[in-house]
Amino acid sequence: EFRRVLFRSLKINTMFIYLFHHQDFANEFRKQYDALRVTGASLGGGLAIITGAQARVPAIAISGLGAELSRHTLNPPVTKEQINEWVFNWIPDRDYIARLGGRPRQHQEAQCNASTSNLFGCHSMWRR
Repeated sequence: EFRRVLFRSLKINTMFIYLFHHQDFANEFRKQYDALRVTGASLGGGLAIITGAQARVPAIAISGLGAELSRHTLNPPVTKEQINEWVFNWIPDRDYIARLGGRPRQHQEAQCNASTSNLFGCHSMWRR
């Protein structure tokens, strides 16, 4: 039991470490260059969504986890307005993971040809 709790804790903390590095990178990049876009898929899409909203840079996610439900737990917090202004999420039909956390105003729903018997087929990057 201790190992399971420790692993979960490490996994969550690792995600937050990535998030802090993304924010630092975005802020440093913008000091030197005029244009920055952040992108990601699945969990990386969720990180792109958060980074884009917090750093106020355009973010494009493919099947990214939404940030609307968790936005008050972030540091710094993110508003719905920031999410709606800076984030675009591409969400295939029946992609249940990409629907977690809410959808930004700018999103595109897309047809998924994965079998209806495959619960996560529409989230997979290898769908046909």
